[in-house]
Amino acid sequence: MVKLGLSRVFKILTLVSILIVLGIDTGKTIYMDLNGVTTPVETTAILFQQLLHQEDLAIKEGDQISPPISSWLKDGDTVSIQQGMQIFIQADETEQTLLTTHRKPAEVLKLAEITLHPEDLLLVNGFPTLADEKLPVSDTHSLQVIRAHHISLSVDNEVQTFYSSASTVGQALWEQGIYLYDSDILDPSPETPLNNDTSVTLIPSKELLIQYDEGQLKVRTSATSVGEVLTNSGIPLQNLDYTTPPADAPLPSNGQVRLVRVEETITLETDPIPFNVQYQPLSNLEIDNQTIVQTGQYGLLAQRIRIRLEDGEMVSHQVEGEFISKEPQVRIIGYGTEIVPRTLDTPAGSIQYWRALHMYAVSYNPTSAGGTITASGLPLRKGLVAVDPTLIPLGTRLYVPGYGDALAADTGGGVRGRMIDLGYSDDDYEHWSSWVTVYFLWPPPENIVWIIP
Repeated sequence: MVKLGLSRVFKILTLVSILIVLGIDTGKTIYMDLNGVTTPVETTAILFQQLLHQEDLAIKEGDQISPPISSWLKDGDTVSIQQGMQIFIQADETEQTLLTTHRKPAEVLKLAEITLHPEDLLLVNGFPTLADEKLPVSDTHSLQVIRAHHISLSVDNEVQTFYSSASTVGQALWEQGIYLYDSDILDPSPETPLNNDTSVTLIPSKELLIQYDEGQLKVRTSATSVGEVLTNSGIPLQNLDYTTPPADAPLPSNGQVRLVRVEETITLETDPIPFNVQYQPLSNLEIDNQTIVQTGQYGLLAQRIRIRLEDGEMVSHQVEGEFISKEPQVRIIGYGTEIVPRTLDTPAGSIQYWRALHMYAVSYNPTSAGGTITASGLPLRKGLVAVDPTLIPLGTRLYVPGYGDALAADTGGGVRGRMIDLGYSDDDYEHWSSWVTVYFLWPPPENIVWIIP
């Protein structure tokens, strides 16, 4: 604060009083430039110091005024007051304090011999500020220069560079419009302080749609293979599961993965094995009678079946092997070989026979047969019959009720099994078409067909 001597102040007041007594008009307009802002001030002050007192302005150390404080004022004069400020400066790990009337940070930094680069961050009282933005009037301010660092960013094998004065790697990327997802891979991490020039590698995550048996799942991932994505998503491949594309393939360009759950089961299935039938002669059983000696049992064929399910639906059913788990047991049928001579009274007298078969009888004659000679070479006539020679040998003597004695002397394509075709000449032909008991006359031949179906 500028102080005036008492004698000088007294002289000034005395002069002012004289002027008032003499009626001299001391009112005037003074233009005051305060920190670069000029305003008109109406005053009766004669001296600059009186004007400062009128405007309640105190002059401090570091302030700049013009003209001198003791100067006389006249109407229309311009006075200038540039108030000084104490500036605390931090830059390049150094600190200094300046007392200055400069209002722009750029001017203050220049005065402090500190170079501000375009990429650097300037903080005024802790807030970002432009270098040419005037500082508000205050007793003190703090300026902080945060140097920008060179960032080399590699994304998908492409490198871009920029400068940043951010405090961390993540903030530097955010300021460049590069937004990170939780699933992105950033090296170094987003929280890493940005104290020096830094090389950064970013593996951006991709959006993927996974379709599986329970529905679908959208994920963001920075994994490099399909299998890794599934593991990270909590739905890893199990056992025989497979994916489209394959698990070791890179992420598909269309952003879609299909997971197929596979389940295979092995079961044993059984099918019955039919038993065979064997015939066994029984000497104590009369001919043309049968009895079960052994009932026979079905066997079991076991098959090893592999069943494959994909997403719950069966896609294959394969037989991998088979074995007989139970052998079939043969059925044994005993057939009689005991020949018992029997007699039968007929219109022609009593006959003795050794076998009686129920057979279906038809009749034929030379006209219907298309010839007169039988298979045995005898001319066809009554008393000669056609039989199935696999069951009844030619030459066998027979008796047919209602027909009479007969000789098996002929065969025929339609005569099979228990069928007998009774022969006639054209003159004595009779029509037959009925079941009849045929008696085999004694004695029995040496070669006997024991089983007649």
